Amino acid sequence: MKQSIKITIQILSLAVLAALSIYLFPYSTNPFKYNFEIGQPWGYSLVTAKYNFPILKTEAQLQKDYTQALENYTPCYTLSTPNVRPYIYIVSVHEMERIIKSNCSNISIIDNHVSTKIPVDSLFTPKTAYQFTHRESAPNLQYDSITSENIKNSLLSNISPTHGLVQAGEKIIDKGEIVTEEKYQQLISMRDAISNKQINKRQSLISIIGSSICVVLMLTIFYLYLITYRRKLLDKLRNTFFFSILMAIIIAIAACVLRYAPTGFIYIVPFTWCPIIARVFYDSRTAIFLHLITILIISLAVPTPYTFLFVQFAAGVVAVISL
Repeated sequence: MKQSIKITIQILSLAVLAALSIYLFPYSTNPFKYNFEIGQPWGYSLVTAKYNFPILKTEAQLQKDYTQALENYTPCYTLSTPNVRPYIYIVSVHEMERIIKSNCSNISIIDNHVSTKIPVDSLFTPKTAYQFTHRESAPNLQYDSITSENIKNSLLSNISPTHGLVQAGEKIIDKGEIVTEEKYQQLISMRDAISNKQINKRQSLISIIGSSICVVLMLTIFYLYLITYRRKLLDKLRNTFFFSILMAIIIAIAACVLRYAPTGFIYIVPFTWCPIIARVFYDSRTAIFLHLITILIISLAVPTPYTFLFVQFAAGVVAVISL
């Protein structure tokens, strides 16, 4: 095969890899680029609110509100047959078990569009009703799932996801201050408020172009490395295809995790298998360089790129030198 054709194929394979990376990764166009954690000093300049925004509640606060709201929830049942005798309400054994598991203390009985609240302790099963009335009785209460869910949703919809308000121009945090739980929640709220603002097409386009240039630059550096130090590897197309496929697989896995899994799950992905496999077939320098280029590309889409780079590079180097 002619050398020019071989070079063209190699460049095309890297171009396809670059296009795949740019297409898969959810590159952020959010101008809020701060990275922070509770208990750590703020390493950026003064941050003030550019406009009013509400403070989001924490997951613990929301869960507490949900629990308190559901304390007033009572499932609804319809009276399907006349009572055996007044105030005798019978449910099936399965339904009684479900009521007990839900920890409800009362239920609402709907009869002729009139709702009556009664304690769960006053309910009977067919067996206990027989012991009380000395006659066989079928369940006369049927669970009304539609009404019950409407009442539950109504109670939960009254819960506000926010508490308090940050005014425009108000100081949030300054350089050197410790990120407390209160400041952390304000920063999270500010980040969400900014992301919810409509980002114009120009900003989005600039972000995508910038990320694309970085991806192409990194792959170009890897190709130049092969030309300069490992030219023999370029004599066979299968080596270029091997590197491209290996990087494409790990980038595709990372993209899926970033899109569909919680943020922290990106650290569960075994990125070190990329340099380990490369080291099995090639030398240590090539394996480490391949790993570095791969995680640099992935870091463009990771919310905490510096931490990600440090952890994954250190893990990759340890994995290679331990072989």
